[in-house]
Amino acid sequence: MSYFDNNATTPIHPLALDVLTQSYEDDWSNPSSPYRQSSRTKAKLNKARFEWAQLFGSKEGDVIFTSGATEANNMVIASAARNHSDQARILISGIEHPSISIPAKHCFQDRVDVLAMEPQGLVCLASLQEKFERGLLPVLVCVMAANNETGVVQPWCEVARICEQYQVPFHCDATQWVGKMPIFALHQAFSFTASAHKFGGPKGVGWLVDKGESSWQVGGTQEGGKRAGTENFPAIASMIKAWHECDTLLQEVKAEDRAPWRNNMEEKVCSHVPGTQVIGQGMQRLWNTSLLLMPKFDNLRWIAKLDALGFEVSTGSACSTGSDEPSSTAQAFSLAPQEFKRLVRISSYLSHTQADWNNLGDALIQAYHQLLEDAKDSNVISI
Repeated sequence: MSYFDNNATTPIHPLALDVLTQSYEDDWSNPSSPYRQSSRTKAKLNKARFEWAQLFGSKEGDVIFTSGATEANNMVIASAARNHSDQARILISGIEHPSISIPAKHCFQDRVDVLAMEPQGLVCLASLQEKFERGLLPVLVCVMAANNETGVVQPWCEVARICEQYQVPFHCDATQWVGKMPIFALHQAFSFTASAHKFGGPKGVGWLVDKGESSWQVGGTQEGGKRAGTENFPAIASMIKAWHECDTLLQEVKAEDRAPWRNNMEEKVCSHVPGTQVIGQGMQRLWNTSLLLMPKFDNLRWIAKLDALGFEVSTGSACSTGSDEPSSTAQAFSLAPQEFKRLVRISSYLSHTQADWNNLGDALIQAYHQLLEDAKDSNVISI
């Protein structure tokens, strides 16, 4: 099978798996226990935190290891609501992942404002500036770094600059950014989150880098008292190994040069499957992501055909799969109900070649003709 759903999750890197396995054998002790073996694990945990802080240009105390970005996003939003009055408002973009939009509605209820969007899926910076100039200052602004469905890169650095100017905390969900794009500027955000399994690490581990006082679980002093619970050091060690392998490969292969492979696939499909649209086309996108609006047939039928042809793709955000409701991205692009059910998301990663993209394009065209034949057969009435 050729796997093209890497925005949902990536396969664990073999060396990261080795580190995970070895660490479960050598470093299984509770880092908070008092004896020597646990002290060694604690020392390794502290070293990992220092290394992670150095990587992002942050302070050690700002790094909180979590179970992933979803928990970390909840942590930031719940803390913002808890630490401010019941009149405080939050401002989020209209394309945020459910781990941002749903907690925002849960914690702030009817005090959630949504940033205006440009037609091609970008947050409107002019709208943000105008709100702040009018004195409409929220207690938190949330804008993702890059959209998980379209791949459209958001102007998050500019959002960070505007928020800093007005002393409003800016939180960035960088889940799709890390492992695909340069990370050196992430420290500009007041807080940001990501998950290891998006770049070849294990599931169930991620982080929050936070200059504020966000806290989540209580009942222990772990993670500086901000997140109670025994630290999963083997997963943390595996995550760091995965990152180093990913970073090395990103520098070797120049991932940004791979965008033309995707563009050529899109051009081929659009020319052979009339009416196909590329959502976010013409905008700066993650080099690995393509969101296609197919001209006909339910996306689940497309996925089944492609699966039979040896290609695994998605209907969109993994968190929205199986839902009859359109994702926030589909809503932002004003797609009709019958349209969002024809969306097909494709997301490669570092192991893919230009031939893989070409073969996927051919498979999409083949699937289209098979679906046309199926539709023709279904109209035949047997007597």
